[in-house]
Amino acid sequence: MYQRHWGMKEWPFRRGLDTSAFYQSGSHEEALARPLYLVEHRHRLNLHTGRSGTGKSLLLSVLARQFSLAGLLAGQLSLLGITAAEFPALAAEALGIHEAFELSPAGVWREIQDTLRQRRYVRQQVVLLLDDADEADPAIHAQIAALLHLDPGVESPLTVIVSAAHDVARLGTRLLELIELRVELEPWDREELAAYLHGCLERAGASQEVFREEALTRLHALTGGVPRRVNQLAELALLAGAGVGQNEVDERTIEMAHEELSVRV
Repeated sequence: MYQRHWGMKEWPFRRGLDTSAFYQSGSHEEALARPLYLVEHRHRLNLHTGRSGTGKSLLLSVLARQFSLAGLLAGQLSLLGITAAEFPALAAEALGIHEAFELSPAGVWREIQDTLRQRRYVRQQVVLLLDDADEADPAIHAQIAALLHLDPGVESPLTVIVSAAHDVARLGTRLLELIELRVELEPWDREELAAYLHGCLERAGASQEVFREEALTRLHALTGGVPRRVNQLAELALLAGAGVGQNEVDERTIEMAHEELSVRV
């Protein structure tokens, strides 16, 4: 296993939505700070955009955790693959209404409305984080807009944060008109990529630098700094380097790993 070759105690690159693996680049730092402002000032709808692999889903998980730790009622839901008929109950369940699937459609909406009123009364903010909004059924976009109008007053506790790829036109005019803040997640620059890899390898137990400077430069050029691609290519490079007994990952190893990744894709 390549961990032993490089002197690591664990896998350096975490899988899935592991919030402990979140790397706070410049644009990610802004994307964390702005929703906090949005919620604090009772704005209603925030949009996070960015190309596939830039970390939108992981960012929403980090935000959900931060909101919950701050005492807010926070629920997270991916809209990928769900139907408009399922959305109200799933959204209600994300907000802690556990009997939602036992209710009629009208009953689900009433429960959500009652929950918002109760939270407004006790001055607890409510945040619903919706991932993959651009992949959702257009009817769900209309339901999100309706959700924002369930408690329309200025003291409404509800803030909705949605993520989408660059094709935000899929969200529809009605929902786009409600967006009060938009944050763009940018790929990492070369220095951010290097800092991320250094942190991952150090956390995994590596006692020395593994990637040569020219390898980091090539890795950035081939991945465009997109986090998901960086993880994939860096891991393949570690495997390749270990396979031939290298002490460091060089530019050629990055090239070979990229060729293998291209074949896989």
